[in-house]
Amino acid sequence: MFKYEEDVKDLEECPPASARTVSMTAYRFVFQIVEERSFLPVARVSPSRPLKPQDCCAGKAALSMFDCRKKATKFHFEMTKKYKNFAKLSGTHLAEFTIKTDDGLATPSRDDGHFSFFEYKQCDFCPRCVNVKEVSYVDIQ
Repeated sequence: MFKYEEDVKDLEECPPASARTVSMTAYRFVFQIVEERSFLPVARVSPSRPLKPQDCCAGKAALSMFDCRKKATKFHFEMTKKYKNFAKLSGTHLAEFTIKTDDGLATPSRDDGHFSFFEYKQCDFCPRCVNVKEVSYVDIQ
């Protein structure tokens, strides 16, 4: 059913009970050429990265997404200040795309606009990406 369910089969409540189907515009950090590596969970991108117990489910099976372009840009800015390799691992560009109800489950958005998305096996966001632009911090300052 879920794309990465084998990676989290031993975790309880993954995806979390709060995750729901959604139909919305979403944003994600991607690389200039949008391909599969732009849509991998963090544990697949950086297998050696330690995950806190509370982050294992999302880190292994979900994609980080945002409900607002400006909030995503601000998050990218803060993370690149904090972690020098953030853009190299997460992406230098921001893509906009539509999530449909048959794509998977989304957790509720946090105040910073971030949510975790658990893809169903057939989901492929790459061909739906529009407005792929290099992340620019001009609008957030």
